[in-house]
Amino acid sequence: MRIIYHLSFLFLLIQYAFAQNIALNKPSYASSTENTSQESVFAFDGNFSSRWASNWGTEPQWIYVDLQQEFNIGQVKIFWEAAYAKQYQIQLSMDGTNWNTIFTESNGNGGEDHHSFSNQSGRYLRIYNTLRGTNYGYSIYEIQVYGQDPADSARLSSIHINDTPLSGFSAQTTSYTYSLPIGETNVPTVTASTANTNATYSIVNASSIPGTTTITVVSEDTTQTMTYSIAFQQSNYALVWSDEFDDDGTTYLSGVDNPIDDSKWFHQTILPNGWGWYNNEQQHYTNRIQNSYVSDGTLKIVAKKETFNDQGHTKQYTSARLNSKFAFTYGVVEIRAKLPTGVGTWPAIWTLGKNINENGAYWQPIIKLFAGNSFLSVISELAPIIQFSPTTASFMITVPMPIIVLSPI
Repeated sequence: MRIIYHLSFLFLLIQYAFAQNIALNKPSYASSTENTSQESVFAFDGNFSSRWASNWGTEPQWIYVDLQQEFNIGQVKIFWEAAYAKQYQIQLSMDGTNWNTIFTESNGNGGEDHHSFSNQSGRYLRIYNTLRGTNYGYSIYEIQVYGQDPADSARLSSIHINDTPLSGFSAQTTSYTYSLPIGETNVPTVTASTANTNATYSIVNASSIPGTTTITVVSEDTTQTMTYSIAFQQSNYALVWSDEFDDDGTTYLSGVDNPIDDSKWFHQTILPNGWGWYNNEQQHYTNRIQNSYVSDGTLKIVAKKETFNDQGHTKQYTSARLNSKFAFTYGVVEIRAKLPTGVGTWPAIWTLGKNINENGAYWQPIIKLFAGNSFLSVISELAPIIQFSPTTASFMITVPMPIIVLSPI
């Protein structure tokens, strides 16, 4: 039992060390392609519904990927389409010209091929096909390459800020500027991982905000050192308007369906052209709680299939259309929402000009017909719109996170 445990533990360590597909979305090249929808890039895109396919009936045919730096290769996985190779080689190169064969397959049968290696390094990896298994050419859904940086690498593979990946991170980029969320003044927690799992690193946190956190990496063989820096700064925006839909003890209460806060939102219900809406929309917009309400921290807008008469017109669907009662000229809007998909619905979150001419809208109520969008001053509008008959009786758009508007300081 002790031996089995140790072997299993070693296997897990190997799998962890080579957990990253280093060929994903890297530049690739091929000896030929059957057509433009089956080029080499589709063997490295992570999508098993696309594939690379060579010309028919000729050998050899090859495909290779540029890993963009030297790696120690631990494993290669090949996922063949029906047109597989009976004989092929896996080759590595440092320059893309001179190739070293690290594996030879002499009796392949297609499907999935998994090959593991040790002490093999290179920048370019090539699958060199020499004998077809069918009358067609060669076709591969995906080629995955697993490995890590060599012993003299002092590069990082990731940086996380408060458990969130650093946006725009690149192992080659060592200096970053990071703006904190609105109102945040605490120094963030920074974590990192190395491109070679045996490399070491140390973190010196910023003493205050603004300030700089540094990460110093020492390579496995201790010959190389790299220092990454993150300059933290306070946000350049101030919160000027928001609706977070949380229980505030007055307007929104937990456990019940609450009407929308009418100090912040306006229900647009008047048919702008006197009989309906644009884009062949089939619904009435209402101010009823059945179509829009807040419950348990989320705004919900519901489209319903029902017969409803309003303003002298009967329609078979209802929904809600909300205009914000706040407008701004410059700034940032942050919204997080879940939107339904499928035939029959057109949910939308729009920014419209304050001077929009739309009969019954909050900013210009009961005036002339819709004339178009203008982006001089902006309001927010939530509008799930029905274009065709939905496949179900109702659907819902939910906004589970705060809607906030930020203005430059």
